[in-house]
Amino acid sequence: MIIDLQRFLSTERPTWTELERLLNRLEADPNSRMTLEQLEHFHLLYERTAADLARITTFSSEPETRRYLENLVARAYGEIHETCERPRRRAPLKWLFQTLPQTFRRHVQAFYVSVAITLAGCAFGGFALALDPAAKPVLMPFSHLLQDPAQRVADEGNATQDRLAGHKTSFSTFLMTHNIRVSILTLALGMTWGIGTFLILFSNGIMLGAVAVDFVRAGQSKSSWAGCCHTARSRSPPSSSPARLG
Repeated sequence: MIIDLQRFLSTERPTWTELERLLNRLEADPNSRMTLEQLEHFHLLYERTAADLARITTFSSEPETRRYLENLVARAYGEIHETCERPRRRAPLKWLFQTLPQTFRRHVQAFYVSVAITLAGCAFGGFALALDPAAKPVLMPFSHLLQDPAQRVADEGNATQDRLAGHKTSFSTFLMTHNIRVSILTLALGMTWGIGTFLILFSNGIMLGAVAVDFVRAGQSKSSWAGCCHTARSRSPPSSSPARLG
């Protein structure tokens, strides 16, 4: 119940004015987004204005104020309960330089865990091969990795021998499709509480570490990075794949 109408109007009008200002901004820029705190404040302004409208309805001497509040409440109700999807402007640069980095920073702990698992696999594979060279077929169970690193580097340096002659297109296609398939599989195995993802990352690390140590033991330290990169690209190739040429 309102005892002093003028005091009521002077006290509550700032609330109505602020709500009107927010509504004007939302209607002028449909693509604008408010934070959670701003949404909570907007809803509070709407509730107070709706309550004021209910209180002032009994005063027949204020029809203009009542109509003003009715308009505000109707507009605010429409904004809160809007069901139509607002058109969104495409902003690829904003996504690349703002949305993507922010998303990565929010999940950076998962990235650190993935790197740690892979490095742990590298350490295990490297130490296993260094302690037991006979385990090479187990750690690197692919024929193109069992070749002697020194001989492999020598073959790579022979410009007269083009190992990928006639297979370059199919080989590059295999690399792209294979890497995408493994990436999606690693992502999807997150539904196993991360166990499947852990196994893939760790097994990749084992192979990378073993290849690096294998090259270092053969005196091909400078070529060890290239060998690791090639291993990461052509992991688990099918028997008919051009990757066997490597």
